[in-house]
Amino acid sequence: MHEAFGSSRDALSAWANELDGFQSRARDLENEASLAAGALDRRNRERAQARSDALADPIAAAGSTDLADADRRARAAEATLDGIRRRARALEAEADARAIA
Repeated sequence: MHEAFGSSRDALSAWANELDGFQSRARDLENEASLAAGALDRRNRERAQARSDALADPIAAAGSTDLADADRRARAAEATLDGIRRRARALEAEADARAIA
């Protein structure tokens, strides 16, 4: 019985250490996602403004790359946030798999 409790204690201690690491990585991803979401909001506002400007002056817009550039930056910001979300899902799967093991 004593050995069983010792083994249980060791397993729980190891899991607690691993859990700390998972939580730290999750906090880092959360911070990164927050920054990326802010950047995406800014890029979406820039894209909306570029569209509005293009509608207001279609002749000037025809010779400008402003709308295309704003759209490209917004799509890049979306891709960045999507990548962070993928990494967060992978971390969740890793933590779940480790918890079961």
